[in-house]
Amino acid sequence: MVEENKVKALLKRKAEEVPSVKSFYFSPVEKFSFKAGQYGFFNFSVDGKKYSKPFSFSSSPLKSYVRMTTIISGSEYKSALDSLEEGREIEIVGPYGSFVLDSSAGKDICFLAGGIGITPVMSMLEYLLERDKSPEMFLFYSNRTVGRIVFGEELFEMQKRIGPLKLINTITEGAGEEFEGETGYINSEMIERYVENPSVKHYYVVGPPAFNYAMKNQVVKNLGVLNERVTGEEFAGY
Repeated sequence: MVEENKVKALLKRKAEEVPSVKSFYFSPVEKFSFKAGQYGFFNFSVDGKKYSKPFSFSSSPLKSYVRMTTIISGSEYKSALDSLEEGREIEIVGPYGSFVLDSSAGKDICFLAGGIGITPVMSMLEYLLERDKSPEMFLFYSNRTVGRIVFGEELFEMQKRIGPLKLINTITEGAGEEFEGETGYINSEMIERYVENPSVKHYYVVGPPAFNYAMKNQVVKNLGVLNERVTGEEFAGY
């Protein structure tokens, strides 16, 4: 595991991904190392008050910047975060977390992501995209509505650039006639329609607690997947 570190970083820009979800791009003033899928604490002060909260990194560790993506919920921390102007200095502390790519997991991967849980998966996909060879990968991504699909265009482009990546978006509420993905919650039958021999894949599960519980204790078990082929972690930051 990468050793914990504290670095100063400058906010370079903010970008709205979908309504109420923003990405924050930080430029560390010195090298900051982490593994794809990990998270860190983002610390700063506004009007003399200190703020600290953990978030997954949503960028590859090979990038020159550190991206963090979160729901702007209106909480005190999120309001303070969103008030930061470009050029503002913050502190990043980390990395933490065991939700990382397992080199011994085998060749083929299935990502099961719910909502804003897509952020550590994006870190992994960006990292894999920058490698010469990638395993066969399936991403099942569940959201309530089409308008909640975070990184929708980026994921579509990744699918075209990473030959072995198959993206399956699924919508649980009112997908609309033009939506070409799946509808309903991710289940074992849905996975079996896309994945050959699903019991031998390695699964990365990340999302809200209820999503994680359902994926690990119902969906993946129904496929006959062994526990050692499942990597999951309660999502660190919203």
